[in-house]
Amino acid sequence: MEINIDRLKNKLIKVGSIGEIQNQGISRLAFTEEYDKARELLRKYMENIGVNTEIDGVGNLIGTYKGLNPELPSIVIGSHLDTVPNGGLFDGALGIFSGLEVIETMKDSNIKTQHNIKIIAFNAEEGSAMGGTFGSRAMMGMINLNKNDNNKNLEACGLTIKDVKNSIKNIDEFKYYLELHVSQESTLEI
Repeated sequence: MEINIDRLKNKLIKVGSIGEIQNQGISRLAFTEEYDKARELLRKYMENIGVNTEIDGVGNLIGTYKGLNPELPSIVIGSHLDTVPNGGLFDGALGIFSGLEVIETMKDSNIKTQHNIKIIAFNAEEGSAMGGTFGSRAMMGMINLNKNDNNKNLEACGLTIKDVKNSIKNIDEFKYYLELHVSQESTLEI
């Protein structure tokens, strides 16, 4: 079984054009119009191949490809769609779109798993008023909601404490987490 590298590449390039600044990189910061456009494009790609989608209270996009035994804990493949200012094409997005390509390749080969496969595009992993890795920390219940300045910071992101609480997942829902990730260095060596 082989992935369709052209299909993966085309999706990466298309999402990479959202927030692209000619000869400077990609600026797709969390809680911006560019981020929302990229997340909606990813959502469309997911739904077009039969992946059920939801956006949680803090803006994480969660896609679920149903397994044969959905009561089992899910296999999660994920990363983030937001970038640092003038970021690279592969940072974050490669981890998400490679997960999508895994599901598409499985569908092409008529392969089903026992477990659900979830693709999670975490929001604000590169940073926001709430700090870095916000979407994944929110999902794991690792945001200190008693911290004095969090209400102000959440408000700056258009969120409430209730949004954060509604994003928390039970860790027992997940069997494995996989992330393909490329660093933001100036030179990529293989």
